[in-house]
Amino acid sequence: MKLKVLAVVFAVTLAVFAMGSNAQAALWACDWGGNLYSVNTSNAGLTYLGNTGLSTLGALEIASDGTMYGFTSGSGASLYTINASNGNATLVGSLGGNFVFEGGLAFDPSGNAYGVNRGSNGAPILFSLNLSTGAATNIGQMSTSHDINGLAWRGDGMLVGLDDNTNSLVTINPVTAALSSIGGLGITVGGLGGMAVDQSTGTNYFATGLAVNPSGAAGSNSLYTFDMYSAASTYVGSFQARDAGGISGLAATPVPEPGTLVLLGLGLTALGIRRKRKTAERN
Repeated sequence: MKLKVLAVVFAVTLAVFAMGSNAQAALWACDWGGNLYSVNTSNAGLTYLGNTGLSTLGALEIASDGTMYGFTSGSGASLYTINASNGNATLVGSLGGNFVFEGGLAFDPSGNAYGVNRGSNGAPILFSLNLSTGAATNIGQMSTSHDINGLAWRGDGMLVGLDDNTNSLVTINPVTAALSSIGGLGITVGGLGGMAVDQSTGTNYFATGLAVNPSGAAGSNSLYTFDMYSAASTYVGSFQARDAGGISGLAATPVPEPGTLVLLGLGLTALGIRRKRKTAERN
């Protein structure tokens, strides 16, 4: 009996670890009108989930604990948590201070939140976010004449941004806000977009909206996969969003932290031993 119990526990624990390493992450998108969708990563098809009630929703991302966050744009920009199933939004707090235009949201491995863009198109600012209060703290100016529509964390400790002013990918230093070009994308990004990383597969996605950029060019309104180091991208499909401006944010389900999987595995092992002891006492 002992060997059978331990064998079952061991098998379940291995399954838990396999779930963490092989699970397919879900992809979400929001549009400028506050609508929330799930995204088919094979063809960019959108399934409507609900409306957040937030106009000018310009950024979306999911923290490692599974909480979806988004912030609005404008002079009254605020941070919200969003129910990923139906779009219901709950106010966290005001970002305060500077005007926020479009933007992106990303988390580092420690859970620190970074956002773009504050200020103006000519002097865009990278900022950090307090997830408890919503308060934003300026980190620095990202050079000049950039409009970052999507943001993601890269494994070497840099942020990667989707720049509609140059139709390219850029790196952003999370400490200094120094910005450098990775490479052109060969498409029109437009005035809205988003970026997310499926950490279970290592697949990176960016989205372009329909809104025009400062040059008056509309975005390609599509989903792409891309390489964070070369800017090489592959077309996935075109969106059919409800809002005329198109997609303004992307988010992907993060992989559970290794510590969470270890604790779950240990818990299953302890449960198996406890059940084995109870069986021995009855016999």
